[in-house]
Amino acid sequence: MEFRTLEGTGLKVSVVGFGGWAIGGGYNINGNPIGYGKTDDFESLAAIEKAIDIGINLIDTADAYGGGHSECLIGQVLQARHSNCFVATKVGNQRRDPFPARKNLDYDYMVMACESSLRRLRRKVIDLYQLHNPSMAVIKSNSVWETLVDEMLKAEANYLPKF
Repeated sequence: MEFRTLEGTGLKVSVVGFGGWAIGGGYNINGNPIGYGKTDDFESLAAIEKAIDIGINLIDTADAYGGGHSECLIGQVLQARHSNCFVATKVGNQRRDPFPARKNLDYDYMVMACESSLRRLRRKVIDLYQLHNPSMAVIKSNSVWETLVDEMLKAEANYLPKF
């Protein structure tokens, strides 16, 4: 496996990462099917295991993938293997069943979402905490960055995205 240094971190990550959207399975937002449809958790767990076995150490997911199911599966494997994988997850798509989903990068929501991701991933810290498809207005605002810095200072995120 080839590795590169992740800019701003000094960490070596595999050039091929494991993307967790598909293993989240199918779910609905605002009555519309989202994701890859029905998945088999046994096969998903085996895919994560195989990725680690062949040297992949970069795992990307989001709290929205399968409504958090992707994070749960990744957490299950990483806890069992005591793996040194670098985990990147995202925040910003709030599901509010039965209400319409919405973008949410408010302070209280982001703190709650970070804590929920930590629980699902079975980790003490998130290696890279990213904003999921933020608008330019959000990127330019200070409030979202203050929240991310607060989470990093609480040691719940090791690295934040750079724009």
